Parts: sequence; C-alpha cells; structure tokens
Amino acid sequence: MTTNYKTVRLFSKLKKRVGNYFFQKELLNNKSIRKRRIINFTDAKNIGVLYSFSDEEEYKIVNEYIKKWQDENKKVQSIGFFNSKRIPHYFIQKLSCDLITKANYNWYGKPTSKFVEPFISEPFDILVDFSLKNNFTLQYISGLSQSGFKIGSFDSGNSNYYDLMFKNNETTDLRDYIHQILYYLNSLNN
Repeated sequence: MTTNYKTVRLFSKLKKRVGNYFFQKELLNNKSIRKRRIINFTDAKNIGVLYSFSDEEEYKIVNEYIKKWQDENKKVQSIGFFNSKRIPHYFIQKLSCDLITKANYNWYGKPTSKFVEPFISEPFDILVDFSLKNNFTLQYISGLSQSGFKIGSFDSGNSNYYDLMFKNNETTDLRDYIHQILYYLNSLNN
C-alpha cells in the first residue's frame, strides 16, 4: 500500500509540473494581448464567471447571482467546474452557462471543451472566479482570459492570474465570499 501511495503522489507531482510548464508557456504568449483596466461592477456590462461547486446548494448560490445580473441587463457567461465524470442532475444547461467535468480536461488539467477558447478570447469587463479553493483547470482559463479585470481568491501564486484577490479560509461561506467581492467591486471608482 505504501508503494502505491508513493506512486500516486509522484504521478500527482508530475501532472502538476507538466501542467504548470505548458500553462506558463501559454501565459507568456498571452500577456502582450490583454488590456488591463479597473472597472466597478455598476459600469460593467459584460461579465465572465468561473466557479467550482460540489453540491446543489453551491450551484444555486452562484446561479442566483448570475440570474440577478442578467436581470440588470448585464451579459453574463459562466463556466462551472464539477469534480465528477457525470453532470449533476440539478445542473441546467443554458446558452450562457457551461460545465467542465472530469471528461472535459486532459490528464494534467488543461480544459479541452469547445466552449473554453471563445470564453478565454472574450474581453469581459470583469472576470470573477468564485472558487473558494485553487483549481488548476479554472486558473488556466483565468490566466489566459482576455478580460480587462480579473478577480479571484488570494494565494501567493495567483498574482499572475488575478488583478484583485480576496482572502478566504476553510470556514469561508460561499455567499459571504461573493458578498465581499461585490462590496469592493461596487466601491471602486474608475
């Protein structure tokens, strides 16, 4: 059992290294294209949302905000991440909402779905990643995104992907985290 555990850990480290190598290579090619700009939430018209969820409650919380923003005439596109090969029964397929499952990324975590490239190329006013924990597949999308203003969770390694980061911990509630982000986004002056 110990040998098997060591093999899994070794393979996991290899996956991470290979993934980061290819990701950093793509990031270098991408940096010169993106036009950074700070924009408050009120002025944003086009919003990209990334999130990971593990249950129906988390899914509903994020979609509640997406629906609210769409009702405010904001164009919102989202990509959710669900760590399973199967799409959960409660996920509702919509034109503006896509889902990545284990079947939609390669062995080291690079997303392979057709909808990822257009999402990355879209120059959103704001791209916000509501994931409470680092997720390589969503970081890949965030890092390469052409969004003017990128927001995500604080981690020393995330400074390459996000323009504004928010600290959270193991006890952070998703709804509170979203409220914190929106509070600061609404307070920004251009």
